[in-house]
Amino acid sequence: MLLAACAGEAPPVDAAGWPEADALFHSDPRWLGADGAYSVDLGGDRILWLFGDTFLAKEPGGTASDAYFLRNSAAIQTGRDPSRALMAFYWGADADGGPESFVANDGADWFWPGGGARIGDALILFYGRIATPSGDPSGFENVAWRALVVDDPDDEPSVWTMHDATLPTGGDIFLGTAALLTDDYLYAYGENGDVFHDVYVARWPVASAASGDLSSPAWWCGDSWAASCGGEPAVVVPTGASELSVQAGGSLAPFVMVQTEGVGAATLALRTAPAPEGPWSGPFSFFRPPESRDGETDVYAGKAHAGLAGGDLVATYVPADLYFPRFVRASYR
Repeated sequence: MLLAACAGEAPPVDAAGWPEADALFHSDPRWLGADGAYSVDLGGDRILWLFGDTFLAKEPGGTASDAYFLRNSAAIQTGRDPSRALMAFYWGADADGGPESFVANDGADWFWPGGGARIGDALILFYGRIATPSGDPSGFENVAWRALVVDDPDDEPSVWTMHDATLPTGGDIFLGTAALLTDDYLYAYGENGDVFHDVYVARWPVASAASGDLSSPAWWCGDSWAASCGGEPAVVVPTGASELSVQAGGSLAPFVMVQTEGVGAATLALRTAPAPEGPWSGPFSFFRPPESRDGETDVYAGKAHAGLAGGDLVATYVPADLYFPRFVRASYR
């Protein structure tokens, strides 16, 4: 099976929706939905969830039509099987005690989550800095990336101490679309923000990453890793996705990437590779959400969650009309 997946044949995967797990996102009467839905394994039985745009009821029982709108929020899942786990949601508080984004806005700019990884006692979280384009008040554009270091990830997120990692200067590739910790390196995937979503990858030794020093990444140049490729780094996945996940291990292939494939009525698709830099296969669609079948609902934010139990692969996507993530679990034949 592993050799077939890496050689370019469609992988043998069976997948189905998991409504028993969907209830996890409906367990707080104030948290009324969000997108994004990245997860980070914190160890033990704790999983961190990072969400993007979030509706927060002004009081329990409120509705999304009369709710606070936050640019990001977070949650801690206790228990690795989402159909049996507990979830506690978190957001920030402004100077007057009112709710604000978990990672606060910076002036007119806001932050949408990406991947993350726990390295020993440190937690590294990637976010994109998002701005409103000039002349397009309803639009958005990724203008930079940010990495936060949490020094006390075993505490509750409401009392975390977070500070910015040191980032490289210059460059137009926004890292953090996905993160992967393997082989003594922290890998970060990213894109340059154009409509094609070509994917690049950089890495740091774990010691540097854990200390918050991300100033000197090594880039994949197509045949080797280097601080500079003498030009733009190599594209590891052409026409990828603005959100995705990469995980190691499992019987399907050494590395598996999950994304949404297509625009609007999209599917969940996976790619496989023998190494974090590739070569990557696919994409192979393995699940068509029921919302994609009506031709009217946008489906996006597809990604897998390596820390979760209940299937060989556990993924989520977000249907725009529902605005709650929905679970999918897959088994490998």
